[in-house]
Amino acid sequence: MNGTKMRWKVMDVAWADNIRNPRCLVVEVNPKYPAHCYTTCSQSDGIGSHSDQSLRTQEEWLKWLERFSDDLTGRELREAREAALAPFAEPPSWAAFRERYKLTGDPWLPEGHNDKVSYHADNAGRAHGKDTNDK
Repeated sequence: MNGTKMRWKVMDVAWADNIRNPRCLVVEVNPKYPAHCYTTCSQSDGIGSHSDQSLRTQEEWLKWLERFSDDLTGRELREAREAALAPFAEPPSWAAFRERYKLTGDPWLPEGHNDKVSYHADNAGRAHGKDTNDK
């Protein structure tokens, strides 16, 4: 993969090889390891790695989904398509990755960061330095 132009860049949204919740945010690109050259954060906040072949555009993902027409019911296929085409609100964790990347050029929390800050909506106050237990 060295010398090959990478298809995705950090902060791109790609479509992984999942039937449900396929969108993922690319948070790291490493062409040195072709089998897992992209580190991503899924819609459900899972961190994973992908090859160039396992990430797709939405259009490519919809075509890929058709491979499962013999294995999934018509309803399952329709629900997967509808979810993939529906408007999407990025998870709070993605906003945190984007903000750190914008500020520092690195989407990850700094090494040694031991603050138990959560970037989920239910803890938004703490993410901004407020103790949500204060009255």
